[in-house]
This record gives sequence, structure tokens and C-alpha cells, in this order.
Amino acid sequence: TPNGEYILVDYKYIELMKTFPWFIDDNGYTTRNKNEMGHETFLHYLIMENIPKPNNKCTMIDHINNIKTDNRTCNLIWTNKSETNTYYKEKNTLIESYNNIINII
Repeated sequence: TPNGEYILVDYKYIELMKTFPWFIDDNGYTTRNKNEMGHETFLHYLIMENIPKPNNKCTMIDHINNIKTDNRTCNLIWTNKSETNTYYKEKNTLIESYNNIINII
């Protein structure tokens, strides 16, 4: 990016990356300039647009490892709000448990 941040993508998307100026938005997502409607284009949605959704309920894309600049297809998954909320609750519980173990040791 212009500010020197790193963005991870699969090799096959390198040309796409060169086509537009990309930056990291205030929420940490890789995006390009707003279109004529004022909407940002997020890289993870461009990458996933050709990957079929498992069902019609899946309208969101999640970064599996929670690194929003990691836009490799192995790190992106179609999901819905309910699944995302459940995933984050489980992940936060695991992190909290891990931190408690570290504090005990």
C-alpha cells in the first residue's frame, strides 16, 4: 500500500492488486477508493466473488485467522452473521482460557 502495509493474496491475484491503488481502511480491511455510489470495494469480496456460496444465508466473508489483510483464499470463508458471532465467541473463550493457563504458569 502507499503507507507501506503488507497485504497477503494468492499469486493469481497479483495482477488484480496492480490494477488499482489499495489501502487499509480504518477498520483494517484492504480496500480501494470509493466508487461513484460512495461505496468501498473490499479486496476479500473481489477475491470471493467467483467462489460459490454454500447456501443463500451466507452473505458475509470471514477472515479465518482474523488478520484482515490476509486475503488468501485459504483464509477466506463465506459465512453469515450467526456463524460469525458463534465463531468469535468460541475463539475468545479459547484465547481467554489460553491466557489463564499462561497466567497460572
